[in-house]
Amino acid sequence: MWIFTTKGFLSIVQHKDLPDHFQVKSRAADPLKHFWPEHEIEVIDLADYRFRINIPKEDAVQVLTEKQIQRALLTELQSTQAGDSVDIAMFYLSENDVTREIIQTHQRGVRVRVLLDPNKEAFGYKKNGIPNRTVAARLTRAGIVVRWFDTHGEQGHSKMLHIHRGERDTLILGSANFTRRNLENFNLETDVAIRGPVNAVVFRDATIYFDRVWLKPVSATYNK
Repeated sequence: MWIFTTKGFLSIVQHKDLPDHFQVKSRAADPLKHFWPEHEIEVIDLADYRFRINIPKEDAVQVLTEKQIQRALLTELQSTQAGDSVDIAMFYLSENDVTREIIQTHQRGVRVRVLLDPNKEAFGYKKNGIPNRTVAARLTRAGIVVRWFDTHGEQGHSKMLHIHRGERDTLILGSANFTRRNLENFNLETDVAIRGPVNAVVFRDATIYFDRVWLKPVSATYNK
């Protein structure tokens, strides 16, 4: 696969000896240093793409659609342990299996924060808070802190789950709401799952974004 970036041109291929790894090749070292600063660069003098690194496949981006998104969400949540943390920013949250797994994740001692759109307005029309008010009540009864996006005519349209596990993070984000329609093959959706070291730029940016919205003074904890 060829990748064009602002830092240079890269080739990513299956490693010929390591089935669980990709090899990333470049004609210059700088792109590899920029995107994978923690990896040692191998230099092959007589090769066209002289500079190379090997990365585990789990550090690459995984493209997910519809039911695959649901499976990935459930698998990632089920793998969390006490001391981990989960941040969810979501436009619509109602799919029962995902909601139940969020509650069970909290019950294992994982810190869970859920940020939802209040579902009070959509495209200039007033709404009654469905489905998020119902799910927020359920999560709150289970002891999970839920907050609302502070909207004034616009919508909190993020669709992101971020799991923090010590030195490694997981992000699942894209077009899919966590609803039956979006996760059970009734609608065409695409998300990506990103896994890697906690200090990667994408995870730092996601954390900064979520904390900024979560800590906004007018973002109130759910109440009836």
